[in-house]
Amino acid sequence: MKRKSYSLGVTLVLPVALLFVASHVQAHFLWLDAASDGKSTEIVLFFGEAPEERDYHLPDSIQEATIFLRNEQSHSEIETAKVETDDFVGLRAISPQNDDFILETTQRYGVYRGTLLTYCAKHVHCKSPTRWNQFEPSLKMKLQIIPKATEKGVECLVLWQGEPLSNAVVTLTRVGTDSINQVTDKHGRTLFEVEKTGTLGFYTFRKNSADSGELNGQEYGSATYYSTLTINTGIANQVSRSDDATSNVAVAAMLPNLPEPVASFGAVVHQGWVYVYSGHTGMAHEHSRDNLSPRFLRIKLDGNNTWEELPMEVPLQGLPLVAHGDYVYRVGGMNARNPADEDEDLHSVCDFSRFDPTLKTWTDLPPLPEPRSSHDAVVIGDTLYVVGGWELEGPGHGEWHPTAWAFGLNGQEAKWKPLPKPPFLRRALAACHLDGKLLVVGGMTDNSKVTGRIDIFDPVSQVWSVGPEFPGDKIHGFGISAWNLDGAIYASGIAGVVYRLGADHTRWSVAGHLKTARFFHRILPASNKELLIVGGASMKRGHLADSELLTLVTR
Repeated sequence: MKRKSYSLGVTLVLPVALLFVASHVQAHFLWLDAASDGKSTEIVLFFGEAPEERDYHLPDSIQEATIFLRNEQSHSEIETAKVETDDFVGLRAISPQNDDFILETTQRYGVYRGTLLTYCAKHVHCKSPTRWNQFEPSLKMKLQIIPKATEKGVECLVLWQGEPLSNAVVTLTRVGTDSINQVTDKHGRTLFEVEKTGTLGFYTFRKNSADSGELNGQEYGSATYYSTLTINTGIANQVSRSDDATSNVAVAAMLPNLPEPVASFGAVVHQGWVYVYSGHTGMAHEHSRDNLSPRFLRIKLDGNNTWEELPMEVPLQGLPLVAHGDYVYRVGGMNARNPADEDEDLHSVCDFSRFDPTLKTWTDLPPLPEPRSSHDAVVIGDTLYVVGGWELEGPGHGEWHPTAWAFGLNGQEAKWKPLPKPPFLRRALAACHLDGKLLVVGGMTDNSKVTGRIDIFDPVSQVWSVGPEFPGDKIHGFGISAWNLDGAIYASGIAGVVYRLGADHTRWSVAGHLKTARFFHRILPASNKELLIVGGASMKRGHLADSELLTLVTR
């Protein structure tokens, strides 16, 4: 059997009470969510497996749902309209409400496989997690989850007809990794030790086998209630909502699609050309020499021609390209030696090579001090910096690199020099520069945790420091891409939000949104006010061949 690697999943040993969850893993639920920009609030209702899946078909019975908004002053019905786009299918409303509030709805689905399904959905919208439990439980919802912020994480209280429900399975859904399932105690409570930032989605259910009857000519032998909860903290103290460019959405770039969908590739813009080197193709987590792109490509930024095939060296993934002077450089990467039908045989390389765009030739340079992949690189002044990553050498797990290196590109000292030891072990991260300093954004740690941590290295003082954490859920920092444009850092991860960090290093703000959320992509400069987003992987569409263009709004 073929061995898999690079998995982000975590194996769980489940108690007996959770075995029933297996039949609900692929189920769809009713969700509510809201987003405020300081002037108004967008309210949405949709049907999906998780709060992030918003483009699934909305059943006819769900379209009849009535949403109620509740705050300290009022309890009112929200007027909605049905919306169908490529990214969203559901009900939508715009409200002037910007204070703390709760959204809730209860809607019968109908008879499904012999059970009468009813959905209860709730959204708690507060400026601070400490205010989550300020509202009384809903009198209209038979099954509901009440959140409470604690020092350790998020406590969920499950109520059935107003009373605590023990032995109820509560699931925390998470993008790109395994969900967490837990069981309530005799007081109807369970604790999730997670960060209280970004959007969190929970669901629970209750099946009553004694409830039977007939609905619209269909008999049912039981009744099942599903209850969902989303909590949106507004990413408190991390993102400036007043700067939120909610209307600034990327558009399709005026570039033809890549010859094939690709992720985890090297890319750079140099002298008006976009260069793309190799990368991973095919299905996620499938690694073989057949799943490495055999192409080194370039195209003019103006998009008036097709992708040009350039002389190729070894196919690789998990590598950066950088540019300096007249040349393009590639650094490290991972090569797969096995065919598609055999066990994975993956090897990081220490290659360091320079491409001359005029002569269209490669020149070998002094190799990296150790083989390295899933890292990143950036040029600051005349110096190339390489940071993060690990070494793969055949079967087994990778060895994480505790080192970082610098290489002078001015021709005077053509050798690698070590940086002071980085205070982290991470891969699948992004490297960029800001105000003459090296910034390392996000990535996965050596204990398989995704992080939004920012580390900063000052080449003058030779000291590492910590910057403001990348916004949103931790998973957003995995397979991230970043670029310095006009003196600010722009970065995006799996959430499809492009964030901006200014030269003061103090806070992130929202710069815009991608049409298709993606990771293991590349952010590149299209001009001094435009970002080009190339390729990558989407949780919904798989690997991507298209590009997007985000025009930055000056405020």
